[in-house]
Amino acid sequence: MPPFPLLFHSPDNWTSNHLETLRIERHFNASLDEIIGVDHIPKDGDEGWTLRASLMSLSWSCSHIAEFESLVTEFAEPTENELKNLRGTACVRYRRNIFLPVFKPLCEMLNSDVFFDASRQAVLSFVEIILRRVHLDKPIRVSCIQTISFEVAGMRGGLECQGVLLESSIPQSPLAVFSVAKDGDCKFRDQVAQLLLQKAGAHQRNQSRRAFVIFMDSTNFQLTMADPHRNYLDALLHGERPHQNLDLYHSEFYNLCNCRRRKEALRVMLGLIRLLGADGLTRGLP
Repeated sequence: MPPFPLLFHSPDNWTSNHLETLRIERHFNASLDEIIGVDHIPKDGDEGWTLRASLMSLSWSCSHIAEFESLVTEFAEPTENELKNLRGTACVRYRRNIFLPVFKPLCEMLNSDVFFDASRQAVLSFVEIILRRVHLDKPIRVSCIQTISFEVAGMRGGLECQGVLLESSIPQSPLAVFSVAKDGDCKFRDQVAQLLLQKAGAHQRNQSRRAFVIFMDSTNFQLTMADPHRNYLDALLHGERPHQNLDLYHSEFYNLCNCRRRKEALRVMLGLIRLLGADGLTRGLP
């Protein structure tokens, strides 16, 4: 282990020995119960609060409706063929769909071999639209920043990302980080660093919460969660080899061009947003 804590090395410079030191154990196709928790995962027909604006005034009102069903009706509607032809006849049908800012980059990817910018636009728009349509106990927003600035254990630095989810009152502490594959690179080392820095920052503020990476690979959406023990973080911050494993829980991949998989991706993302917006998320450590 180098004397300078691995956590502050650029992930681009991590070697296989560095990754071995982190004791990573990956759990693929993990259940949503493991990643998010059963209390927050929307069920078909469940209810939640959503905001609606009156067409005749600037006032907003709350309506208690089937939140997930309301969103999925629009999000899961277009077929892959309709998405591919969105520039043509399908455009008229979906021009009033609230998820059109997601469908347009999906259309671009279905008609092109260049994915990175469109993939990033699709996932950021996806989350922004959900946030505008649901009621949360705390204000959460998407930031399109591409560098996470951090100060942990007296060290300052920056880490590349493709955006973050923030609680507005604590902008220096990301609740989740966006990562997008580029040129076939899934950015796994970056994702590990993004998860660890989220946890290290929360740990430094005496907060206990899970860390998340929202990952897009072309048209495919995935959520990854990590929740390492505080002793694991202490070891890393002191330049020592952790004795515990770093468990990474990866959801399935959800192809946003497929109607059925798009519905399940919405279930995942709405569940995550409900979790992040829940009271007690950033509880103090005992």
